[in-house]
Amino acid sequence: MQPHLERGDLVFVMEEHRFSSSQAINGTGIVTYQAGKQSGYSKFDKPGDVLIYNRFGNPNRTPVIHRARFWVNKSENWYSKTDHDYTEGAQSCRQLEYCPAPHSGFITKGDHNSYYDQVGGISSPVKPSWVKGTAEFRIPWLGEIRLLVAG
Repeated sequence: MQPHLERGDLVFVMEEHRFSSSQAINGTGIVTYQAGKQSGYSKFDKPGDVLIYNRFGNPNRTPVIHRARFWVNKSENWYSKTDHDYTEGAQSCRQLEYCPAPHSGFITKGDHNSYYDQVGGISSPVKPSWVKGTAEFRIPWLGEIRLLVAG
């Protein structure tokens, strides 16, 4: 999420339904990059919400903190919704691992990454139940204390 979030930052997370925007998608409390771009809603200097989610819904894996780019429905061919710069050269839905979408969810991407999480194998579309919350603000470097203690 560089340059907006850096390793060692303490990030404050809020339950996604709390104070949700009217631009939130499908009652999830989350505003995507596309919806935020149209409405002017932004977090960390870019449109849309930054999610903290469990990869594939597994709470035993390290959570991911990436921006919700757009919503897909189950069985949807979402290739046409993509910015093709972030599809690693894929020319169609058939060339994307999670296209058509195996279930409804968010297509996500780190601000500094060159591909969508669902193209790079980080996760399938992020189900709302996998979301732990949204990043609201950060305190630079304060998280380093936790990282030092955790070893």
